[in-house]
Amino acid sequence: VNIFPDVTRASKHDPILCAIADQCRGTGTDYTTNPPEQIQLPPRRCWDSAVICDVCRHRLGRWIDELPKLHAELADALQPGGNGAARGSNYRNAWPVNPAALGLTGDIYGKLCAWAWLIVTKRGVNPPRHEDVPHIAEWITRLHVDWIAHQDFAPDMHTEIRDLHWQAYRAVYPNRERKMFPLPRHRRTCPDCGGDLYAIIAGNQHKDTMIQCSECDREWEPTQWFRLGRTILARVGA
Repeated sequence: VNIFPDVTRASKHDPILCAIADQCRGTGTDYTTNPPEQIQLPPRRCWDSAVICDVCRHRLGRWIDELPKLHAELADALQPGGNGAARGSNYRNAWPVNPAALGLTGDIYGKLCAWAWLIVTKRGVNPPRHEDVPHIAEWITRLHVDWIAHQDFAPDMHTEIRDLHWQAYRAVYPNRERKMFPLPRHRRTCPDCGGDLYAIIAGNQHKDTMIQCSECDREWEPTQWFRLGRTILARVGA
């Protein structure tokens, strides 16, 4: 599925630029210069009266999908005998709990509940059957993300969920860093959107290392790397 619509095709609604302009701007390469230069791209376009683009909608859904796992990791850090610290940190010996986890578990639950209540109020639907983080997150992503993309509050929700996800992610994985592959660009591009692929290195914890796209934020676990490599090579004709 091409998540970057062709802006030249006709649509029943005039396209507008994504309302999350500061977060939606991607990067590209200008091959008319010598050597080629990296350039800043304008925000992507929205279709069919949406206020955020398909890429930002996809990111919002992915972040919400990942919040239950991050919430569980943070909650475990607060339990007696739990991991006591974020992965890869040395808090276990110095603190009974991980300071970064304090408050984040409540923030994740509270903010998901607030957005769920807004959806119930504005859309007139029944709330989730169970009031816990996994069920609320699944209820939002499975039933309402496409509808959210057309609402005026979508940019605010996108920003708040992004910040919340980033804080929780950094608390759970404090030692992760992003590195670009030392390959020609055409051999390290996302098969979905053409963005640059990076390696997310998690210190010495190889099982937590990921490959991530800089544009659509899709991730591949180690068990998926071989298939990803074959897909990229097939596309470039290698």
